[in-house]
Amino acid sequence: MRSYTVLLAVLITAAQAQDEPLPPTGLPLLDDAVEQCSHSGALECYALLAEVAERLPGEAWPQFYLGLVLHQGGIDAAEATRAYERALALDPGHVDALCNLGKMRSDAVRAEGPSDAAVALWTRALEIDPRHRMARVNLALDLHRRGRFDAATVHWDELLRRHPADPEVLYNAGVTRAHRGEVPVAADLYQACLERAPDHVEARINLAALYHKHGTPRDAVEHYRRALDSLRRVGPALGEDGDPADAETMIHGNLGVALTQLGEGDEAVAAHAAGLRIAEARGMVDAADQARTHLLKARVPHCDWVAREAMLAEILDVDRRRMDRGERPALLPFDTLLVDMPPRARMRHAVYTSRALEHYGDLLPPPAPSEPNGTLRVAYMCYDFNDHPTAHLVEGLFRWHRRFKDAFRSARGPRALEAVAALGYGKDDHSDYRDAIAADADAFINDLALLGHVDAVVASRDFGAQIVVDLQGHTLGTRMELCMARVAPVQLAYLIYPGTSGASCLDGAVVDPIVVPPEAARVYTERLVYLPGTYQVNDYERHAAVATYAAAPDARAAHGLPPRPFVVFCNFNKVDKLDPASFGLWMNVLRRAPGSVLWLLRPKGRQFDHVAANLEAEAAARGVHPARLVWADRVPKAEHLRRHAAADLLLDTLIYGAHSTATDALRGGLPLLTVRGEQFPQRVGASLLSAVGANQELLAVDSLRDFEDLAVSLAGTRRLRALRARLADEGRASRLFDTRAFTRDLERAFHAVWEGHALAGRLAHHVVVLEDVLPEPALKPFHGGPLPSFESVLPGAWASTGDVGVR
Repeated sequence: MRSYTVLLAVLITAAQAQDEPLPPTGLPLLDDAVEQCSHSGALECYALLAEVAERLPGEAWPQFYLGLVLHQGGIDAAEATRAYERALALDPGHVDALCNLGKMRSDAVRAEGPSDAAVALWTRALEIDPRHRMARVNLALDLHRRGRFDAATVHWDELLRRHPADPEVLYNAGVTRAHRGEVPVAADLYQACLERAPDHVEARINLAALYHKHGTPRDAVEHYRRALDSLRRVGPALGEDGDPADAETMIHGNLGVALTQLGEGDEAVAAHAAGLRIAEARGMVDAADQARTHLLKARVPHCDWVAREAMLAEILDVDRRRMDRGERPALLPFDTLLVDMPPRARMRHAVYTSRALEHYGDLLPPPAPSEPNGTLRVAYMCYDFNDHPTAHLVEGLFRWHRRFKDAFRSARGPRALEAVAALGYGKDDHSDYRDAIAADADAFINDLALLGHVDAVVASRDFGAQIVVDLQGHTLGTRMELCMARVAPVQLAYLIYPGTSGASCLDGAVVDPIVVPPEAARVYTERLVYLPGTYQVNDYERHAAVATYAAAPDARAAHGLPPRPFVVFCNFNKVDKLDPASFGLWMNVLRRAPGSVLWLLRPKGRQFDHVAANLEAEAAARGVHPARLVWADRVPKAEHLRRHAAADLLLDTLIYGAHSTATDALRGGLPLLTVRGEQFPQRVGASLLSAVGANQELLAVDSLRDFEDLAVSLAGTRRLRALRARLADEGRASRLFDTRAFTRDLERAFHAVWEGHALAGRLAHHVVVLEDVLPEPALKPFHGGPLPSFESVLPGAWASTGDVGVR
């Protein structure tokens, strides 16, 4: 979620010289006037200082103080600037005048961008007095705004050496470190700031955001709530505009996102609603857009569909206007996969989101070109190298890459990869999945989580991969900054995010002809790398012992299911994939199949109470008794595979179908019924069924009517039992579960991609890997229509396109 990182961009700007003691002037008349000013208002102070300046025409200090009172008193910024300039004309080495004039210059052009004139003034001040705190603070802030985080860090480190207990220096140093991706260092700096200033609102929010982003939402909630308490007591400690509503709406939004992740539905909705009320009351349009978006998203995992379509239409309309203005949309790319949107609209969201990260491409020079020499090194980059569905899928890739490398040492055999690395930046859960990947990879580089962006890119490049495969895309835990900074000459998107990334740094996307038909290439910014079978790798070697396809006599009773011959339909997708159209279709099936039940995966935490209440009410409204909804507990993987034998047919969702959930079902001997939709997330089921064979492809249909009729006609019939038997007999030996063959196809694709890149200096064409196993990979340009360049989807490309919105 984007909301919890917004404040990482907030910096203090009230950096004036009077924030630290000024040296004595050595002018008794002026010192007496300054003492009187401490008990006077701004206008009286100005009159007093003007008189002193007139009496001391050759002195710089009176002019400096005149500028200070004009500036800080809000009397006349232009005259304050002239006063500072007069001070410098009298004393070119007056460091406080240099510092404050730089601040005036910077403020004057803030809307247009950083000021080179201001930088020159601050740099001159530091040349004269390297200990001048505010000149260094201002320079560090300016460098940060320019995105020059390394240079800014040098100045923050110097300030920390001289002022180790200064809360503002600690806070700002933490902000810059966080932008560099140095999470542990940033967290320590925020914590040190809070030890000295417990009510520092911005430091508290940013510390919460780091906990949130890196997988500990419970700790994040505690800090968000403490930030609200501080805000209500003292207001924002810092901030360019000093508007407490900005921080308050942000905290409510972040708190709501964290509570949603914890399954605390009522509290999450209340937090977003509170943020929306504040934003609307104060006319904060952008904050209201964000709050409205998060309120809708908080309702999604609770299947709260009241006014869903109207809210969604409003959000999409707001996002369209934002993108027309060149701004980043409120909905994240992954959010768009969960709602019914045209392909071009989804693509546009991805492009505009990715554009906000493009500046990370300037962190480092591009990697040195690698000459083709017949060898190839590949690295997979991922947050989820742990006990997570992603690792469950890719574990076998690393095993078979290693086996091929060991088996094909001879130059006469099929070419294997020279080496394969796992570049991890997620948590270490000490799971068997993680340990297996680490053991099979030639290099397992996981300290990236502790490194800043630059150091992480350097450490990743040290492996020398010609191709990096980003497994994360626009999903939770992504670190797209590393791809933007170019870890390898060729970078491919694969597996987790089912759609275009919209990112210029990803050269290709690994797909198959079913999930992305040739005519869909126009809505991808990447070149497409077509595998001959399904794009999705699957590995169940760890669970080879799970062989029970026939349910034990008491299996259904153990799960709270009715005995046979009653029919059990199921869907074990997470509830955020459920939508009104899918649920309505399932209820139609249940109504037409008397006595049947629908077996659903129980959501975590208190989220279950909301989901159950909402779906039971939806079922009753559609003429289905709520008792026909049965809930499955979350269980370990092996047990989950076995329990599929207790069901009869998996009914897919319509907008975002089952992916790894579908292969678990097929591996557990349970047929899948799916509708071939228009876009990638809707077509994975059809791809998997095609790969599993055994007549299972008959269960991929083209319309809702066909879906409903087929589900009803199969219920409890011999035909369904025959499909299950064939799946049990032939499914495990099918291409879908042949990790060895899949890995060979993928290696052939990597060789084709690299050779294509070497020929043109870039990946200039789509790549099609032929099904025949050849000694060398087949590289063919794809002629299914022109592929849009990345630039073709930048601002204005669809300013008048009619298909941006809800179908």
